[in-house]
Amino acid sequence: MTGRVPRTLAAIVANGFGLVLLAFFFQRRGDDVGRLPERLGALLFSLAQGPVFDTAGWTASLAGLAVAAVLVLSWFGLGDLLGRASTPRSVAGSAAPIGLDLASRAVLGAGAWSIIWFFLGIGHLYRPPWRACSWARRSASTRGAARR
Repeated sequence: MTGRVPRTLAAIVANGFGLVLLAFFFQRRGDDVGRLPERLGALLFSLAQGPVFDTAGWTASLAGLAVAAVLVLSWFGLGDLLGRASTPRSVAGSAAPIGLDLASRAVLGAGAWSIIWFFLGIGHLYRPPWRACSWARRSASTRGAARR
């Protein structure tokens, strides 16, 4: 019986906290609350009036996909470089699952890039957009160099 009381108390506290958060959310909302059917109708009407797929949209989507691919490759490239430098040779030959190895290297690279961009931002050293693109491209190319 004593194990059931803390569960019930935890559920009451969690539900109360959720209600407080909902109250704050609705208190800060504008006049759009309660007009969801009207907004959805306007969205469907605008989709019916104009083209859904066009050349400009496809071009922007493909450009975004290319940028995302370069970012992921830069994460993995730097993570692979750091992973190889930090893994002892006795552990490097162990049979770890390939998915875990790939995910670990990508996470290591993403964390390292976050720290690098944080300190570059503090020093205002990445202001020109070409500088960020250059660093991402270099790091993406380290992925190929790390495998050699």
